[in-house]
Amino acid sequence: NALKTRLLDRLRQAHSQRMHLNWVPMLEWLAGVETELGECAAKLLERDGEVELSKRGARVITHRAQLKPEECVLAERVVAALGEGYDTPSEEELQAIDAKTELRPVLENLVEEGKVIRLGQGVLLATEAVNKARKLALMVLEREGALISGDFKTLLHTSRKFALPLLEQFDAEGLTLRDGSRRVLRTR
Repeated sequence: NALKTRLLDRLRQAHSQRMHLNWVPMLEWLAGVETELGECAAKLLERDGEVELSKRGARVITHRAQLKPEECVLAERVVAALGEGYDTPSEEELQAIDAKTELRPVLENLVEEGKVIRLGQGVLLATEAVNKARKLALMVLEREGALISGDFKTLLHTSRKFALPLLEQFDAEGLTLRDGSRRVLRTR
């Protein structure tokens, strides 16, 4: 019981420090607690309806991410700036939308909420744009058997700066397998 109380207090404390996020990573929440004991206490807290556990982490059942009013405005403006295209602004350009409001918690919230995907090389894209690119890649892969990175860039009407991180994302998801400058469907 003491461990459950301590873990619940620790989770509440983490939420109070990061109100913009729903989830606290499990490793962070259970840091310093023997693994099996921490996992057991976490499952008991979940069973008792105190916390929710997921692959994203843990959260107190009553906690919901909250942005400050100025962060909500910035979040809407960031989503609009990213749009549905692939030539998206950099983080520095996004911060310039509102230099007074910190961008980091807004981006963390948008990523956690599934509205924005952070790709490699600092590329940020709206989730809809990534989904559209995935569908186009699948269509070409099923029809042609392979997808050449230069052709993918042309298909998306974008540059290598944005096309390559998308292809790397598809590799990381297990959708594609890189073979030189081309991608093939990964067999499952």
